Amino acid sequence: MSRIAGKRESGAARIALLGIALSAVPVGAAEEGAEPEAGGALDSHVIRLTPRLRYVTGAEVYQISDGGTKYSRLRFGIENLLAELAIVGRPSPSIEMRGEVWTNVDKRAGTLTDRDYLGDFGCPDLHSRSDLDMRIAGGRAGVDFGILTGFPLALWLGPEVGYERTFFAADKTRYTPNPCLQVPSFIPERALEYTRHRIDVGAAVRLALSIIAGFSADLTLRWGSVVVWDHDDHLLRFKEARSWAWGPAGGVEAGLAFAPSPWVAIRGMAGVSGYYAWGKQDQEFYGGPNAGLEYDGIDAELWSERFGAGAGIEFRF
Repeated sequence: MSRIAGKRESGAARIALLGIALSAVPVGAAEEGAEPEAGGALDSHVIRLTPRLRYVTGAEVYQISDGGTKYSRLRFGIENLLAELAIVGRPSPSIEMRGEVWTNVDKRAGTLTDRDYLGDFGCPDLHSRSDLDMRIAGGRAGVDFGILTGFPLALWLGPEVGYERTFFAADKTRYTPNPCLQVPSFIPERALEYTRHRIDVGAAVRLALSIIAGFSADLTLRWGSVVVWDHDDHLLRFKEARSWAWGPAGGVEAGLAFAPSPWVAIRGMAGVSGYYAWGKQDQEFYGGPNAGLEYDGIDAELWSERFGAGAGIEFRF
């Protein structure tokens, strides 16, 4: 009887050890080929890759002034389609690493509006409009930390940094008639080339919500500071201008996704963004009758205003 009892105790011990070992295995791992949930606030996928297209409208603007009634404002209109690629990696359930890059698909940008407000100079303001070509390239990277990562709601917060370069070329310039200034009504050739760089550093907070039947929504709020520098080449006037400025930046974006399978989701998004920076501009005439003439320390304001909406396909791994 003692031998039989000993065997029973040994068998019970083995069953208990097996139960402990199985309890240490994550749910779903014991079943080979188990599929993760199709999206949601707490997404079990390690990598999400999203190619997308976004239509963007808005403007890049800069204004210089003498501190009084005379100032000049150039508004570079943006009406363009951007191709974007976003990637999200999740090394742990409470950390996400994000990155995205973008560039324009077509080069037609919109219209350049150049207005010179002459104040008490005794002449009407000088207005002109030009056709624009545009090239744009940029990227952003950040790390998010999960403040709340439960179901159906998730809240993420973290730092991010971004860079963008925009280039505009203006031609086919049309001037408003001005009785004081001898300017032609139309100039067909290229009149101006403008390049702007910006670096923004800040933070982002993201709120994600699982809705029902594979649908999820998210809201992202960004804020921070931006450093901007540019180069403006007035080709017909043989004049170069360079500005440096800094100021606040921010934006908000909303998204909606539908995941028909655990591995693919269709995403739509829309948002607004912008910044406003203050600084100084230096000018130099490199040719023509004013060659060698320079102006330094001109008050300058540079800002951006954009609205964008688009869609993409998110692949989950």
